Amino acid sequence: MRDNALWVLAHPDAASLSGHLRDVGVSALRDNGWEVVESDMYRMRWDPLLFTGDTDGERAAQVRAEQRKLRDADLVVLQFPLWWDGMPAILKGWVDRVFESGFAYHVPDPATGRMLKYGRGGLEGRRALAVVTAGDRAGSLTPRGISGSIDDVLWPLLHGPSGTRACCRSGRIWSPMPTPSTPSTPPTSTARSWTGSHASRTRTRSSTCR
Repeated sequence: MRDNALWVLAHPDAASLSGHLRDVGVSALRDNGWEVVESDMYRMRWDPLLFTGDTDGERAAQVRAEQRKLRDADLVVLQFPLWWDGMPAILKGWVDRVFESGFAYHVPDPATGRMLKYGRGGLEGRRALAVVTAGDRAGSLTPRGISGSIDDVLWPLLHGPSGTRACCRSGRIWSPMPTPSTPSTPPTSTARSWTGSHASRTRTRSSTCR
């Protein structure tokens, strides 16, 4: 039986470095036998606004479709550029609408009847990975850098209810992006360089729910 992955991308330009990283990542998973389903926020024109009473009609159907993708996934990849120290609003709106009460959290424990929090909610047991790019020098996202440690910047995503902590095991990939040798170096070449020769330098951290 094949493993299933859901790759969620939030970047407005499919021809950007983020877009090419997605293409390379999805291709690598499929080459290794994974079944990959994608949710491209901008291509889908996802509406990030949450309204009370969104329980019927097309908007509710959109949410249910994304929840089905999550239920079927063994691995969830959230990929986005770091904007103002967080995920783009369109992806935050996806989390707000899809990771709702009764699905990702506030799920009754069959044994006790008590409501489970996000760490043991409806998505428990899945793996989650955040792939994040930032338009700054690598040293800026260190403990002594102007933006602070990348671990602190991504803490709400990796450890809070608003992101991958809703799954059982979560982690992130952060590695300095190689500088193109020339201004005309295409994003595809840079993406392949990063996922290939720089893969051994990538730091990965994960945490396990208890």
